Amino acid sequence: NCDIVLIFFLEDLEEPLISISAGDSLEKCRELALSLLHIFTEAASKFHTKIADACMVRVSSDFIDVCSQRIGVIPFPEASEEIRTNLLDTFLIIVKDIRCAEQLNTGLGKVITIASRSLTDASPQVKQRTAALVGEVSRN
Repeated sequence: NCDIVLIFFLEDLEEPLISISAGDSLEKCRELALSLLHIFTEAASKFHTKIADACMVRVSSDFIDVCSQRIGVIPFPEASEEIRTNLLDTFLIIVKDIRCAEQLNTGLGKVITIASRSLTDASPQVKQRTAALVGEVSRN
């Protein structure tokens, strides 16, 4: 059952994964934590249960802060182009989910800063994801 997995994620995994994604000194640790966050966020986005709703709301709030810390500042604290791309991929899942609208509205200043900074990235993939992010934000 998806709810059981999401409860485990919320109670035991979300906080340490957010913490590691936000600033672990080892790139591989940040990459793995972000991959797991992406998997759980993507799974929660596909279900419409109370637990999935809670998961999306909590992850969206925390993930805006992670993105703000890692790619919302120039020069980017996140040196890895792949991780910057992965951050935006997960952020896109959040932005597309209507359950996250309140958190996105509350953090709109951060969202705009993240997008404006990411558009200056030299990576075409990061710019592409950022353009998609801006498009999704403007639709909501």
